[in-house]
Amino acid sequence: MNQKQHIIPQVYLKHFGYQDKNGIWKVPVLNIEEIPLMNQINKTLIRQSNIESILREENIYDIPINEKDKRLLEDFLKLTEDNYPQIITEIKTQKELSIDNTHKLKAFISLLYVRTKDFRLILNHIIDNKDYSYVEGILNGSEERLKILLELPKNLSINFLIAFSGGYIYKCLQHFKVTIIETIPNEKWATTDNPVLISCKADKNKRLDFMGVDTKIFCPLSPDYLVYIDNKDSKYYAYNDFIGLEENKVNKICKATFEDIFNNLTARSRITKYLIIPTDRK
Repeated sequence: MNQKQHIIPQVYLKHFGYQDKNGIWKVPVLNIEEIPLMNQINKTLIRQSNIESILREENIYDIPINEKDKRLLEDFLKLTEDNYPQIITEIKTQKELSIDNTHKLKAFISLLYVRTKDFRLILNHIIDNKDYSYVEGILNGSEERLKILLELPKNLSINFLIAFSGGYIYKCLQHFKVTIIETIPNEKWATTDNPVLISCKADKNKRLDFMGVDTKIFCPLSPDYLVYIDNKDSKYYAYNDFIGLEENKVNKICKATFEDIFNNLTARSRITKYLIIPTDRK
């Protein structure tokens, strides 16, 4: 049986959306493919899209080994979704995160990242170019597992690697600290269909150190809050006003830092199709 599966979870999108008068959850989106048309008519085409029907694709996460188990990856990606509302509520009301919710947020961010189409393209590139160093890392160097995966159809290999990657990233994030960044007055964090921005540096062999000591992770959580995750051993600060940020607490930043992070998150090169722009509409 075919099934539409969400690339970005509805529970995440709802925090950037609203319920209309009929109780239907909607989110304001801008389709970047329509930018040429916007330029022609001198108007921004922001559409109020139904969250249930946006950013989903048929059977994208299926593992069609047998009918009983083919939705195991989709079920795995949903494991952290029920925790998200309580995480946002705690941030709003307590202005900090408990240790338990910090771990839950790390798990949510790990799975949010690996389920995107952008990450799927990265895995596709790895397989096409036979550059297996990352894959060997998440498989703990198991040549047998790697051989089995590469013998599968590519889409199936990618779905297995998505699952392995989610667990691998979460494990790596145990060595990282979490900071919550509040928006500035009169502004809101926007998000995209590729919400998690991972910035990393090259190692001594000029290879990107994906989860290295200087890796920085940014992700809007809601229009009011963004999570910033960096390695506990890092001596490098992404911004000057990140010096002295309090771990697991809500922190404030200056306008210039906000604008730079916002522009990096919403850069057109990072968006697969949709820019999600929160409004005050209810």
